[in-house]
Amino acid sequence: MSDGWMDQSRDDTWKLQDSKRVTLADGSKWLVHKGDDFGKVSDTIVVDARHMSKKWKIIETKDFEGTKTVRDFMKAGGTDYSLFFDNCHDGAERMMDL
Repeated sequence: MSDGWMDQSRDDTWKLQDSKRVTLADGSKWLVHKGDDFGKVSDTIVVDARHMSKKWKIIETKDFEGTKTVRDFMKAGGTDYSLFFDNCHDGAERMMDL
């Protein structure tokens, strides 16, 4: 299923945490998020956006007009995490540049 919208989100608790909330054509929302040891196969994971706290703020929105999939955002996020060289900000920027 193709993604319609993607929001760049920031958690105000941490102020330094960036993720992407992807809205699919069926209206479901998913958080594509990168962090150290977040997943087993990849440090970029996808979780249901219903689990996002109210402290997340949308700071940018982009319409991909159905041309991208969640898998595209996962790949752009990258499999490995590095605090200084490939962190959540880097992954979020690559996702926005798709």
